[in-house]
Amino acid sequence: SGCLELFFNMPIHCLHIIIIFVVIIMIIFMPDIEIIEGNAIIPEGTRFIEQCSFHKRDDLKTIVIPDSVSEIRSKAFAKSGLTSITIPDSVNVIEFNAFEKCKSLKSIVIPSSVTHIGENAFQSCIELETVELSDSMTNIWDATFLSCSKLKSVIIPNSITSIRDNSF
Repeated sequence: SGCLELFFNMPIHCLHIIIIFVVIIMIIFMPDIEIIEGNAIIPEGTRFIEQCSFHKRDDLKTIVIPDSVSEIRSKAFAKSGLTSITIPDSVNVIEFNAFEKCKSLKSIVIPSSVTHIGENAFQSCIELETVELSDSMTNIWDATFLSCSKLKSVIIPNSITSIRDNSF
């Protein structure tokens, strides 16, 4: 399993085109980030944290995200060693599986700027204890917090009108 799961049923020439496109996008939007002693700082001006940017990076513990970032794309931090993150008010979207299986993440505050969190975004974050959701959200999608076995506190704002199957 991994990011290539998305492409299993594509002809090989399509896969090559997609890989080239993703690499170009990552070069343009996500500069090379150095992780020093578990810490990473994303440069100001970065607009997106691209798909799989920190996927399976066990050495990542904390990250600073600048106010220029508007989206955290799918599997951006999946299976990483992330223990803490502050999501800035500039972020509008957290895509599916963005933080899936971050087994050391303990708490998350979703700022009011976030209007959408994708399915499975925090699934299997087994150390996750507290969640505070954005008052701009209206849905909690399927499996968003599924298998978060230590979850003790979830602050759900009045704006939430739908909690989907197996959300928790």
